[in-house]
Amino acid sequence: MLRSLHIENFKRFRSLDVPQFKRVNLISGRNNTGKTALLEAIMLLLDHSGKFGNLPAIFRNAANLGDQDQNFWKWLLPNGDESARALLLGKTERHSSPFAVQMFNFNSTGRNWPRIPGFSNAQQIGSIGSMVAHQVNEAGHMVVNPLSGYRVSALSTRPSDPQQDAANYDRVVLKKGAEARLEKLLRKLEPRLLSVRSIKPHGASLIYVDLGLDEKIPAVHLGQGFNRLLAIYSEILASGSNVLLIDEIENGIHHEILPDVWKGIRELAESENIQVFATTHSWECVVAAHETYAETLDYDFALHRMVEVEGEVSVQTLGKEALEASIKGLIDVR
Repeated sequence: MLRSLHIENFKRFRSLDVPQFKRVNLISGRNNTGKTALLEAIMLLLDHSGKFGNLPAIFRNAANLGDQDQNFWKWLLPNGDESARALLLGKTERHSSPFAVQMFNFNSTGRNWPRIPGFSNAQQIGSIGSMVAHQVNEAGHMVVNPLSGYRVSALSTRPSDPQQDAANYDRVVLKKGAEARLEKLLRKLEPRLLSVRSIKPHGASLIYVDLGLDEKIPAVHLGQGFNRLLAIYSEILASGSNVLLIDEIENGIHHEILPDVWKGIRELAESENIQVFATTHSWECVVAAHETYAETLDYDFALHRMVEVEGEVSVQTLGKEALEASIKGLIDVR
């Protein structure tokens, strides 16, 4: 799991430190304080499978921007400054030494890989367009990939594609016992639910649900909340990922069922050994997550609040006691 993160010159973060991540992490803060940008930084740091090349379309509606180098990639650097360098520095439980991903305009450096202070060796692991390149380093020795085996999944605020949902659910079905576990969790939202199936009766593979009617109905008719939870739980159960990033986790979900939602996420994150990072604007979401983990002995949860003061963004990490005091005092930590 990712344990800590340091960011320099990435988007609007001049210098940002998150010293302690937990298994489940909720990120709050006002609009434009960098909640989604923090998810993007984690994606770029941890996922070296090539998926980061799809970053414009993962969290933002930025897949069709014309010249993506000019309209997306260079803006990962502060103020779009093509002479700047961004640094993402992290520690995981797998490695005692930190590792880094550096991003910069490949052409502006004379095609040389700038050295990162404190790191003696470097290896290119890929590039993003012509504007930004990646480099991975570890103190003292060259490594092919210090994050070998890491896989990152992401869910944005946009409604998911119904046919892709069906393909994802097929992976759940293949895993022993996962289908029954998923149906049990979904009944917290829809008590009438008898079963969930991925079938292709009318030209496209879709998820159909049995609500006790004469026929099963397509899940698209059950609303955003049901399909949102179906996507979240399916990703945790069957994606094989180590990390799941979720933007605005509460989208489409009524506040009254948030305690059940967080209990489901807690159960699955532990059983599937996956780390979760999610953003939120919801007070009820924060409270429900805290109360869910307050029932546990280890409280493997933290709230990271993005705070802007005079144009500089920092992170306030709240553990059990601090979050409990904030909630009781009605201190807004969204």
